[in-house]
Amino acid sequence: MTGRVAQQKRYRKLLQTISFVNGVNVMVWQECYRAWCILTPMVTATRDSPPNMPADGNRTPEQIQHEWQNLTFFLASFCGCCDTDLSPDTLAMPLLPAEFLDKRRKNMQPPRETLEQFITMVHEQLVSENRFVRDTAREALCNELHPSALAVLCPILQA
Repeated sequence: MTGRVAQQKRYRKLLQTISFVNGVNVMVWQECYRAWCILTPMVTATRDSPPNMPADGNRTPEQIQHEWQNLTFFLASFCGCCDTDLSPDTLAMPLLPAEFLDKRRKNMQPPRETLEQFITMVHEQLVSENRFVRDTAREALCNELHPSALAVLCPILQA
């Protein structure tokens, strides 16, 4: 495999090797999670592939689907940074401008909680009527999921 898809896959494999938790990683993950939550209803609401999905601004339905898929895979690969019971206030933060951190830190959720929400939502998409959504969810949970998130996935699968 060559090109953009292969390069993204290599990046995600590298993200799966990140095992330390720090505040910036959690902030990045949660910002992407918020974007993913906004796109998810647009992609999962349709039974078919792109043709019946409404266009969003300058993006075509196909672009929205691919952005959602890339975010799904990214979040699954990088979710190891959220595998902590630390509260957002106790996460180590590098030296960044206070005006940058204050706004984002205020919006942070407990990392483990958002990780569980994400994995639960992707798990629920395994039975979606939309084939693209089902295939993306299967790929995210089977091949892209960070190894430390398997401890979160197993109880969800057993329930």
